[in-house]
Amino acid sequence: MEIIKHHFIRHFRWYGVLVIFPVGLVSGFLAVAGMSGDAAPVTVYFSPSQETIASGTIFAVEMRLSSERSINAVGVSIDYPPEILEVLKVEKSESLLNLWIEEPEYTNQPGRLSFSGGVSEKGGFHGEGALVSVIFRANQPGVAHVAVIGAQVLAHDGKGTALTTELGKGRYTIGTMGRIPSDLNEDGKVAMSDVAKFAEHWGTPYDAFYDLNGNGKVDLNDLLLLIFVLARGGHPLW
Repeated sequence: MEIIKHHFIRHFRWYGVLVIFPVGLVSGFLAVAGMSGDAAPVTVYFSPSQETIASGTIFAVEMRLSSERSINAVGVSIDYPPEILEVLKVEKSESLLNLWIEEPEYTNQPGRLSFSGGVSEKGGFHGEGALVSVIFRANQPGVAHVAVIGAQVLAHDGKGTALTTELGKGRYTIGTMGRIPSDLNEDGKVAMSDVAKFAEHWGTPYDAFYDLNGNGKVDLNDLLLLIFVLARGGHPLW
């Protein structure tokens, strides 16, 4: 930890509180923060952590944080298998972090995503909340193991104490390809009218016709898949 502080730490003052935070790629401090044993562990985890889906599916996995102690800075790095999963986008609009030191960055070769940020509110943050939401595409069948390989969470204590952090894992089983999103209103094209047709069946009893990714339920992942098809001019994603 002393090496990390020597090379990566910059000081910020928010509302008169000293915040110590590592700057630069999170992969520069992949060692798990385990320096403060007097506080309940912080957990960085995936939600959902397990799911079975069809190849070709667009699906979202939320990275979340749970802490019983107030924190004001977080840095995370995750690995995923690029031969099975492809990151399409990282959403941070619902994040508990509101000051981004390192914007979410990812590369699908070799399959790495990292980010770091802080909480500027007085009192920091404690409880449970979202960090980022990762939009994946399942490119081929297989079992995709996604893991937090490095995380550092700093306490809101005026000293930037590194808190013991439990690192989460995700397991996503990719099955055979579901059917291609189709012309839901059967007007000969895939357009916004199909989204409206899909919306009519949101929350209704299960109808396989609207289960666009073939995972046995009609949900947000089906809507994301349809929207991505529309963004490509109605062309399938595979």
